[in-house]
Amino acid sequence: MKTKLLCLIILILTFALNTFAEDVEQEVLPKSVKSILRLGEGRVYDVEYSPDGKLLAVMNATGVFLYNIQTHEKMYLLRSDPGFFFRTGVSFSADGKTLVSSGVAGVHLWDVSTGNLLHTLNRSQMSLLLSVALSPDGSILAAGGELASGGLGVVFLWDVITGSLLHTLTEDMNWVTGVAFSPDGKTLVSSSSSGLNLWDVATGNHKRTIVSEDLNAVRVSFSPDGKILASWAQWSGIRLWDASTGHLLHHLVRKVSDTDGVYSVAFSPDGKTLASGSGGEVRLWDVHTGSYLRSFLKSRIQSVAFSPDGHTLASGTSYGTIYLWNIAPSQLPEDVNNDGVVNIQDLEVVANAFGESEPDLNGDGVVNIQDLVIVASAFGNTVDNTEE
Repeated sequence: MKTKLLCLIILILTFALNTFAEDVEQEVLPKSVKSILRLGEGRVYDVEYSPDGKLLAVMNATGVFLYNIQTHEKMYLLRSDPGFFFRTGVSFSADGKTLVSSGVAGVHLWDVSTGNLLHTLNRSQMSLLLSVALSPDGSILAAGGELASGGLGVVFLWDVITGSLLHTLTEDMNWVTGVAFSPDGKTLVSSSSSGLNLWDVATGNHKRTIVSEDLNAVRVSFSPDGKILASWAQWSGIRLWDASTGHLLHHLVRKVSDTDGVYSVAFSPDGKTLASGSGGEVRLWDVHTGSYLRSFLKSRIQSVAFSPDGHTLASGTSYGTIYLWNIAPSQLPEDVNNDGVVNIQDLEVVANAFGESEPDLNGDGVVNIQDLVIVASAFGNTVDNTEE
């Protein structure tokens, strides 16, 4: 009897596990998924759109792949040598003609039209290269990491044309894990486990330090207008700062029990929305209020990037898959989180924005109970937003 009971339990568990596996494999993706690219070549470390939105650069351990967004055709594989590992980051110049990639061997500049390597900036003075950023005009390259002599955190500023070193910005004993230029190119921010440091690009002088008790900033980014800084670390969430004062504006956490690591963050082109990629999902946040808006497919998200028109979000996973999401404004006013259907998540967004100016559905100038009623009355309404 016990043997039969044990067999029955095993059969039930096997059926349940198989059913769960089938559910995962046959997961119904939201209508907002425009298309999927499958590399099948390991973890995606970074994704980046070209300024005209026609190309997508995808970095993994093999190299940097350039994709045509319209045809999904793989144009080039950029790799300096067979044994090279690209893991730090990738970015386009403002004119879209040059691509910058970085990793163990150094910083590489590529001709986008031909896929040819233009030149490599030597990182011999750095024992670790952890982050790179290209100035908005494409003339200066910043690289952050650890100084080979002394183990100090360091940022090097190079002239892209000549390859000459312009400034060496040294910090404390903590590695510089993130660098970003302000939109006007006049300020550079660097991040480490001890905080954020702002530098004058022209002179190399230190301007300000932003520190809080629990700040552990691994990466950092400026908003498109340069007024807000976003800093994030794998296990301490995302923080939004006033770039001019250093005042903390928001700490973005969906719920207290959140333990998902944050691996990537991107501002939308209009600066109103922030996307974050974590071990669990892609999340969208309202930059003004700090409110959570909605989530996308639960997967191992390593990187996120907005298209230049702000209508598409690319997310790369540790499985080598890139999802392209349609996030163009919904045709349903009550669908405030733009997921194609009016549901409980829209109520959550409105409730979290009480007293704010958006999303003001009834036009009385403030988000209140009347807006909740409007959303509730539209429950179940849907819109096919797969087409732009």
